Amino acid sequence: MVIYYEKIGIISLIGQRFLSGVVYYWLKSLPLQLLDASLPGLSRYLYKNLDLRQFGWGDTRYLEDSFKSAFVNASENTNLFLKKVADTREKYTDLFGIDFMLILKKYFLAAYLFEKYFRYELFLQYAKENPEDRYIMYIDKDFSQCYTQPIAERCERKNLRTFRRGDYVIAVVGILGSYFIKWRKKVRHPPVSYERSVLCFVTRPDEYYCDREIFGKIDNVFFLMYDTYESTFKDVSGERLIIQKQGFNSSTYKKLRKDTFRYIFMLLTEWSSFVPLGWHAVLLYNNIILARSYTPEGRDNVFIVFEHHDMMKTIRNEFIKKDGNKTIFFPYSYGFALQYYPQEYYAQYDYILSSGKCLEDHFLKADSIHPVFLRTGCLVAHSQFTDISGYETRSRALTDKKMGRIVVTILCPGVCKPTYYSEIKLMELAQRIAKETNAIVFIRQKPFVPEPEYKGFYEKYTNGNESMYLTGMEYELFDFVPVTDLFITTYSTSACEVAMRGGNIFFVDYMKHPDRFIFWDKKISDGILLGGDEAFEKISAWISDRPDGPVRAAHRKAMERFVEYMGYTFPDYDSYKKNLLEQLEKNVFKNMLQAKRV
Repeated sequence: MVIYYEKIGIISLIGQRFLSGVVYYWLKSLPLQLLDASLPGLSRYLYKNLDLRQFGWGDTRYLEDSFKSAFVNASENTNLFLKKVADTREKYTDLFGIDFMLILKKYFLAAYLFEKYFRYELFLQYAKENPEDRYIMYIDKDFSQCYTQPIAERCERKNLRTFRRGDYVIAVVGILGSYFIKWRKKVRHPPVSYERSVLCFVTRPDEYYCDREIFGKIDNVFFLMYDTYESTFKDVSGERLIIQKQGFNSSTYKKLRKDTFRYIFMLLTEWSSFVPLGWHAVLLYNNIILARSYTPEGRDNVFIVFEHHDMMKTIRNEFIKKDGNKTIFFPYSYGFALQYYPQEYYAQYDYILSSGKCLEDHFLKADSIHPVFLRTGCLVAHSQFTDISGYETRSRALTDKKMGRIVVTILCPGVCKPTYYSEIKLMELAQRIAKETNAIVFIRQKPFVPEPEYKGFYEKYTNGNESMYLTGMEYELFDFVPVTDLFITTYSTSACEVAMRGGNIFFVDYMKHPDRFIFWDKKISDGILLGGDEAFEKISAWISDRPDGPVRAAHRKAMERFVEYMGYTFPDYDSYKKNLLEQLEKNVFKNMLQAKRV
C-alpha cells in the first residue's frame, strides 16, 4: 500500500504506525513542524519504523503532461478564487503601492495551486508506472474537484482535515510578529539611493565582467549584487561593484507599516474569501517585504538584469516601476525556463533585449506585461575568446585527445533527484556510443558540486573506458565547440548556446516531456529532438554518415531552422555590442532624458 498526504500531521503519523507501506507527503502541518523543532527526540520516535518520504519531482520516471495539466487546472481555479475576491479589488488593488491583485494572482497560481496540483499529477503518474500497488490519497477537498475523476481512476481518495481556519488565524498573527520582530531591524541609516543611473544587477563574477565591459563607459553606471551572492564574489575586486543589502529607509518603512495594517484589515474583514490562503497569507506578505527591501532607492534609473523571473522578482519589478524607474532584461545566455511553469509568468520588464524569436515567444506565452522587444541577439552567441582566459590552451588539450576520431560531447544537465533517471539513460547512451561506433565520447559535467549522494555518479560509467573522457570544471563550455562533431543532451540549455556557435546538437527526451521547452515545438525541433527509444539509432546513423551524406544533410537543415528561431546574430562581437548600445540609447536612455527635461 502506498499513501500520499497533501499535508501530514501528528495524528496521521501516529495512525500510520499501525499500518504498513510507504507514506509520501507534500507538506508537514504547523504543529508537526513545531514538534520537529522543539522536541526532536519525540519527533524521531514518531518517525521510527515509518517509511516516510517527501514526494516531488524525481519520484517518477516520466513527466508526460504533469506540468501542463497542473498549470491548466491551477489557472482555472485561480480565476475562480479571484472572482471570490472581486469586491476587494477596488479597495485594495494599490496595496503596498503596487498592483496587489496581480501579485495575489501570481502567488495563488504559482506558489499554492500549481505546487499542489503538480504533486497530484506526479502521484497519479507514479501510480500509473507502478500499477501493482494499492494507492490512497489524503487531500484537501477545497480546489480539488477538478481531480475527482483522475484520482478515482487510479487511487482511493480520502478528504484531509486541514484546520485551515486555525492556520489562517495563526498566519494573521504571524504577520504582526514578522513585522515587529524581523523587519523592524532592517531599516537602513542612511539609505543607499540612486538617481538617473544605470544599475546592472549581477549574480556571478562572469556576469559582472561582461556587464562592465559592455556598459562600463556609460555615465552613472553602477554594478550591484544582492548580499546573498556575496560569497561568490570573494575573489572579485572592483571599486564599482556594490553590495545591495537587505533593508529599506525609514520613510519606506513607515509606508510599509501603514500598508501592513491595511493588509491585516483586509484579511480580517474579507476572511471568508481569503481563508483558503491559510499560512500563505504570511508567506505572501514576507515575499512583498523582502522584494521591497531589495529594491534600491531612487528615481529615473534603469535596471539591467539577467535572471529567472520568480515571485520575488515580479514584486521587485512592481516596486521599481512604482518608483518611476525602468527595467531591462538582458539575455546573457539562453537560460530558458520550462513551459507551463507559473513562477516565470507575468514578467513586467519595460524592455527586453531580445536574443531571438524564441525568447519573444517565451515572454508572450508567459503573459508578460506589455514588453518592448529590442532585437539585440544574445551575449554568449557573440562573446570573444582569447587565450588570456586559457581558451586556446584548453581547446588544444581537447584536440589532442581526439586523435582523428569523431568526437561526441555529452552535455550533462547535472545529476540530482529530478534528473537522476534521465542522467542514467544518458550515460547508458554514452557508453553504447563509445562501444558500438568509432567515436570518442567526452562527458561534460555541469560545473557545480553535486549533492553527496550523487558523488562519483559519472565515474562509474566512464572509469576504465578508453573511449570515454570525463571532464570537470577545468574546461568551459565553448572549449568543446572547435573539437566536437556532435553534441548530445537531455535537458541542458547549453546545447542552445553551442548551436548558436555552430555546433551540431541532438536533444533526447527520456522523461516523455515533449512540451518541456518552447523551442521543442515540432515545427522547430523536428530532426534534433529524439525520443529515448530511437536515440541511439538516429545518432549512430549521423556518426556513420559521410559529411555530405543524406543523414547529415537533413540534420543541417534542421539545425538551420533551429538556429534561425533561437537567435538574432551579428557578424562579430563589436557589431553586436554597437547595435545593443545604439538600441538602448535610441529607445531607453534618450527617452528618459527627454522626459526629465519636460
